[in-house]
Amino acid sequence: MTTANPPHRPAAPRGTALGGGARATALTTAVALVLAGGVATAAYRSATTGTAPAALVPASAFAFAQVDLDLASGQDQALSAFLGHFPDAPTRIGHGSVRDKVLTAIFRDSSDPHVDYVRDVRPWLGDRAAVAGWIDGHGKAQAEFLLRSTDDAKARRSLHRLAPSAGVTFRSGYAVISSSPALAEQSATEAHRASLADSPGYRHDVGTLSGPQVALAWADYRGLARAIDTASGLTPLRLLPGGAAMTSRLGTLKGREVAGVHVTRTYAELDVRTIGTARTTAASPSTLLRQLPDGTIAAAEISQPGIIVTAVTSGLSAFLGMATAGVAGVAGQTVPAVPAVPAVPATPGFAPYIPTSPGQPAQQAPTEAPPVMRTLDPLARIQQATGLSLPGEAGTLLGSEAVISYGGLHPGALPDVALRSHPRDLAQAQTLAGHSRDVIARRTGVRVTVAATGGDLVVATTPAYAAAVAATGHLAAQPMFATALGGLPAQVTFAAYVNLADILPLLPHAANRDVDHLKAFGMWSGVDTAQARLVVG
Repeated sequence: MTTANPPHRPAAPRGTALGGGARATALTTAVALVLAGGVATAAYRSATTGTAPAALVPASAFAFAQVDLDLASGQDQALSAFLGHFPDAPTRIGHGSVRDKVLTAIFRDSSDPHVDYVRDVRPWLGDRAAVAGWIDGHGKAQAEFLLRSTDDAKARRSLHRLAPSAGVTFRSGYAVISSSPALAEQSATEAHRASLADSPGYRHDVGTLSGPQVALAWADYRGLARAIDTASGLTPLRLLPGGAAMTSRLGTLKGREVAGVHVTRTYAELDVRTIGTARTTAASPSTLLRQLPDGTIAAAEISQPGIIVTAVTSGLSAFLGMATAGVAGVAGQTVPAVPAVPAVPATPGFAPYIPTSPGQPAQQAPTEAPPVMRTLDPLARIQQATGLSLPGEAGTLLGSEAVISYGGLHPGALPDVALRSHPRDLAQAQTLAGHSRDVIARRTGVRVTVAATGGDLVVATTPAYAAAVAATGHLAAQPMFATALGGLPAQVTFAAYVNLADILPLLPHAANRDVDHLKAFGMWSGVDTAQARLVVG
């Protein structure tokens, strides 16, 4: 939120530059800044007058994003109040509307060429801006930008100065900008025949968002896969381990995504909806997160965590060029054997785990020097440090759902950190947790607590925090949690909460006083919806 550093200005991707050389980059930067300014200062309206940008985008579009700079439906006051929490916000200086203040600040540090918002943009820029990806007549992916124009002559002069070789045409009060004049004309012609706004799917998807939105984005998976497949050269996705398989998998999806950003006086919210895609990960009750101790500072709940561990392990193994089964030892260095720990049957209430060595002090220092880790393989190092094989034993311990929580620091003691999971086999999970506890104790001298409560496993840094996590807390009733995770559904695939007001004072940020006004962050993913909120104060 500070203006101390110049804003990031991404260059146009290869194959979609809007002209030649530096001036093409300048135009791409300028348009991107207009869009970014809109995201920071605009409100999307579901019902507006005049031509909508989607009406000028061909029906072959696979991605679309729009902002409305008119600040309707009370978003002007909400956005002004939201930004007003930050001492260095651009809305605190200068004169004019929120839109003009923010865009002036964004363009202030532009270069190659420098863009003066008041002189070069404000005289002709209307209330809407959009960007779209579409498939041309040759089956190739193309990009275009649409800027509402209140004076086409001034807009043409300004855009020509920024990028004389770019393709610019004017339709229905918009400047349609593409990489060449021919593509700009083709886009406008195809949109006249059939536009994205005419698509029933697009209209339905946008209609699922409620209330005024700061920005709107929409994407079609199948069209996106086709765009990636037809792109020339190596795309970033194909460079990733298993990227080709991911691209192939993307091509089998038939669903769509729509997202909107909404602003109130105290938080900014991203709302995402998935339409027509079967969910591959089962959701779990959000009870573990809701019932954490009242003073929880940060927490995250994951459904089916074993699937994530397996995916991460497989990805790392592929990246390192080795089989997952080979991570147990490198160059003859095997994981030290640790005697198995007898399982303790689950009992109602809180049931601490029995130590493997009766009479041994809970925090006894290690009696032997830990083996030296000679391998650079991160998977092998994790197994050596924890005594758990990946992904199998870790997945068994994590079970069908798990929540990890942080409760704070204490002078001269370990921080309060705990894992509570719901294993399918509690006795086996306890055995693995006890084994891991003993390995960690020998290596570090830290002896964690392993406990059972009902059908759940609890692993914590201290017995007191294990007991607190095993009990029924009321985190969901805390005002900061309720604001950050508003609308948290009963079933989630993932949810996270961070009380920034308690975390950020521990970090060095003396030069950025805006940070002090960040209060909390929350996000969750449900069956077909997802939400993220940043709370300020």
